[in-house]
Amino acid sequence: MGSVILMGDALTQPVNDIKSGTTDILNGDTSSATSMLTSSTSSLHSTTNTLTSNLQSGVTDVAKNPTETFQSLEKKIENSISKKGINWAVMKAISIPIEAVPVAGPVVYAALNSSDLGKDYIQAYAKTVGVEKEVEMNMRSVKAFGLVAGMLRGIPIVGPLLNFSNFVGSALFVSDLKAYKEKQQKRD
Repeated sequence: MGSVILMGDALTQPVNDIKSGTTDILNGDTSSATSMLTSSTSSLHSTTNTLTSNLQSGVTDVAKNPTETFQSLEKKIENSISKKGINWAVMKAISIPIEAVPVAGPVVYAALNSSDLGKDYIQAYAKTVGVEKEVEMNMRSVKAFGLVAGMLRGIPIVGPLLNFSNFVGSALFVSDLKAYKEKQQKRD
């Protein structure tokens, strides 16, 4: 989880720079936008390389000591059940096999778990930026985001590749919440 937060930090600034650069281009200022977009692309490339390296080392760790990995996974599941309750565990037990059904399975899974999926994507960024309260106030939007992210993730073959776009989308979502929070603070 810690590496996800660090990756969230690493992605937030380039995503904001891309938004800003795109706005500059639309406003006709191409000189500063070009350098900003080049810098952001370089930063995203570096972050992608770091993620790839972390993934490779994680796979190596599992291959070296699978027993320890499964014990760690068991502890994480126990912690999740103790934090989220028995209803969450029952929902997961029901929805995971449903996901294996072709075509409709991933859609039904995403619909049943949209709240958790949305929170999982958005939570790390929200804590970093300090908009947890706004996330709770906008649970409909979080659920809608989770539904779309879950359906994109469920597409065969390209789903795992679209997971990156889900993280970028969550960073943009949190960025919008932060802008809304700042606007509300200025109004008050």
